[in-house]
Amino acid sequence: MSDKKQARQENFSLGGQIKIRPIFGNQRTIVVSRTRIRIELVANAVVSISATRIILPCLEEDESVYELDLTEDGFKFQKLQGQAFSSKGLIISSMNIFGGECLYLSNNQLNFIKATKITEIENNHSTQVYAKSNLPILIYGESGTGKSTFAQQIHKECGGAGRFIQVNLSAISDGLFESELFGHKKGSFTGAVSDKIGFVEACSNGTLFIDEIDSLSLSKQVKLLQLLEEKIYYPVGASISQKVKCRFIFASGRDLMQAVKSGKIREDLYYRLASGFIHWLKPLKGNLSEIDRQLNKFSNENGVYISSKLRHFYLEYSWPGNFRQLHCHLTRKLHAGGSFIECDEFDHHLLSNVIEKKGDDDFEVEELENFKRDYIQMVFRRLGSDKNVVASKLKISPNTLRKYLAMPQ
Repeated sequence: MSDKKQARQENFSLGGQIKIRPIFGNQRTIVVSRTRIRIELVANAVVSISATRIILPCLEEDESVYELDLTEDGFKFQKLQGQAFSSKGLIISSMNIFGGECLYLSNNQLNFIKATKITEIENNHSTQVYAKSNLPILIYGESGTGKSTFAQQIHKECGGAGRFIQVNLSAISDGLFESELFGHKKGSFTGAVSDKIGFVEACSNGTLFIDEIDSLSLSKQVKLLQLLEEKIYYPVGASISQKVKCRFIFASGRDLMQAVKSGKIREDLYYRLASGFIHWLKPLKGNLSEIDRQLNKFSNENGVYISSKLRHFYLEYSWPGNFRQLHCHLTRKLHAGGSFIECDEFDHHLLSNVIEKKGDDDFEVEELENFKRDYIQMVFRRLGSDKNVVASKLKISPNTLRKYLAMPQ
C-alpha cells in the first residue's frame, strides 16, 4: 500500500480539521475539538460555525440536518433528517470518516484533514535536540504529565552506555545528602563501614534525573549549585576530586521563578538551571485530541473496545492526575475483565468528582447529564429499590437521585 493510500485510511480524530467550502461565501476551517458536531443546512442562511454546531446555506428544498459523532470505531457522519449526502459520487446516509475524506452536502463541500499529533511531534523532536547537548534540562509539568518518561526518552536518545537514575533529593536528610549524592570513603563518619558510590558516579556516562527540584532545601541547593558550576565533586572523606561525567535533568511541578520570588529557590541556582533547555509538558485537562489518542492506544494495545458514552465522558473529564490517572484507571477496568469497556463502579469516583463545567454550552451539559443519568439508573437497578441506600452509596441527596431516576432514557 502506498504511503498516500495508507495515510488516507487512518481514522479522522479529534484535533483534525474540516475545511468547509460553502455554496455561498468564503472557505472556512474548523478544528474538531468536540465529540459531536451538528451540521444544519438552512435555506439562505449565513455561514455560522461554533465548536458544536455548523450552519450552512442551501436551497429551500435541500434543508437537512447531519451529525458528526465520535464512536468506538472513530468519527461517524450521518444524516438525521432531510437529504442524504454524497461521497466519491455515491449518495449515502451514514459512513465512518477517514482522513482525506470529502463530502458534499447539497453544494457545500466538507474536506476532513487528519489530525497531526503536535504534542507528540514536539516532544519527540525536543528529545532528539536535547540529547545532542550536555546542557542541563529543566522539565516543567503537573503531577502525572510524564516528566520521568520524558527524561528517560532523552536518555535513550543519547545512546550512551551509562545508567538512568531518578532521585528525589528533597527526601534525603541533610546529614546524608552529600554521602548519597557524592558517595563516601570507608571510615569517613560513624557507620561508614565501606566505600559507597554516590548517584553522580553511579550514572557516569548516563543521566541523573533529579525530581521535585522545587522542594530542595536551601542548604542542599548550595551544594548542588557548586556541583553544577565546578563540574567536580569530592566523595565524603576523600581528598581527590572526581569529574562529573553525567547529564543532569531536573523536574519541577511549579514555576521556579515564582519560587525564587518567594525565597524558596536560590536565584543563582535558578539561572544555572535555566541556562540550558526548558521544556513544558502539557496537562491532559482540555487536551481532547491527546485523551482520544491515549484511549485509542489503550484500546489497540489491549484488544478492547470503549463504549461510545464512556468515551464521551472520559473526553470531557478533567483528569487532575493527568496521564498517570488515566492509565491507572483504564488498567483497573481492564483487569476487571471483558473486552468491552463500559460504565461500571470504577467510574463512580470520577463521576462523583466531576468539576462543574464552565460556560453555557447546552450541548456539552446535555452530554454530561445523559451520562450521569445512565450511570445512576444502572446503580439503582443493581442495588435495589431503597432510594436512601442508593443515594448514600452515590453520595448524592435523595432528591437528586429521584431527579435522575425520573429522566427518560
